[in-house]
Amino acid sequence: EEVKTRRIRKYCPVLESKPFTTDDIIASNEWKAVPDIWKTAADRYGDKVALVDPYHDPPSTLTYKQ
Repeated sequence: EEVKTRRIRKYCPVLESKPFTTDDIIASNEWKAVPDIWKTAADRYGDKVALVDPYHDPPSTLTYKQ
């Protein structure tokens, strides 16, 4: 009997959004380091939660702007 495990997927709007547009290609050409990617994500997704740390009490979250 095959056992199936449930896998929790995380969502990354930069990677899983609609196919790349011309604006996306221009933005990706400007990325020279990881902080550049975060700046683009902050401009686009601002107050959406980017990171959750469930291992602290209370759990902490950071938005793309933070």
